[in-house]
Amino acid sequence: MKAVRFHEYGDPSVLRYEDVEQPVPGLGQVLVRVAATSFNGVDSNIRRGFIQGPIPVTLPHTPGRPRSTWWLRPGF
Repeated sequence: MKAVRFHEYGDPSVLRYEDVEQPVPGLGQVLVRVAATSFNGVDSNIRRGFIQGPIPVTLPHTPGRPRSTWWLRPGF
């Protein structure tokens, strides 16, 4: 599947459109298909590394919330 992610903090040039592995849902989780997402000011500040304290992320990070999704498969 494809995702826009960043592997380091910085300006918009750090965003990469890349292939990523499709996650496998675990026990008590579901896999969803994202139909739409948003990128807002908070996402921009996360990408730039301005709010690492209050909103820490693990790199690489896929920005964009909230999301519109379809349920695909439960985890077992």
